[in-house]
Amino acid sequence: RLQNQLEDALRATQSVLEAALEGYDAHARAAQEYSGAAQLQACQAHFSETIDSTRHWLEESVSCQTRASIDGTK
Repeated sequence: RLQNQLEDALRATQSVLEAALEGYDAHARAAQEYSGAAQLQACQAHFSETIDSTRHWLEESVSCQTRASIDGTK
C-alpha cells in the first residue's frame, strides 16, 4: 500500500515537472520568437533609414546638378 502511494506521488510529481518543463519550453520559444521579431524590426528600420538617406542624398545630388545645369545655361 505504501509503495502504491509512493508510486502515485512519483507519477504526480513527474507530471508536474513535465508540465513545468513544457511551460518553460513554450516560454523560451516565445521569447526567442519575440527576440527574432525585434531584431527583424530593427533591421527593417535600419534598412528604411538607409533607403531614406540614400533617396535624400540622390535628390540633393540631382537638385544640385539641375541647379548647376540651369546656372550654366543662363
